[in-house]
Amino acid sequence: MTVSQITYIVPFVAAAFAALMGLVALVQPARAARWYGIATTDLGLVRSHWGGAPLLSSLFCLYWQAPSAFFGVGMVWLGLAVTRLAQFRSQPINWRRAGVEWLMTMGLLVGLVAG
Repeated sequence: MTVSQITYIVPFVAAAFAALMGLVALVQPARAARWYGIATTDLGLVRSHWGGAPLLSSLFCLYWQAPSAFFGVGMVWLGLAVTRLAQFRSQPINWRRAGVEWLMTMGLLVGLVAG
C-alpha cells in the first residue's frame, strides 16, 4: 500500500470512528458522559453535543468525500484536543481522551498534511 492510498483511506476510517462514537453517545449518553468526563446530568446535552454533532458531521464527510469536509471536521477535533490540553490548570489531563482527540485530528487531516 502506498502513502497516497494510506492518506486517502485514513480520513475515511477516522470519520467512521467518529460516527460510531457519536452513535454511542446518542444511544448511551450516560456512558459517553462518563467516558468524556462530562459532569452533567443533562443527557440531552450529551446527545446533542457529543452524539448528534459528531455523527452527522462525520456522515457528511463520508457522503461528500471532499478534502474540505474532512478538513473542517478535523479542525473541530483539533479545537477539542487543544482545549483539553489548555485546561490542565483546572483539572488533570485525561491522556486517553486527549489521545483519541489528537488521533481523530491527525486521521482527518492526514490527507492535507501528507498531500
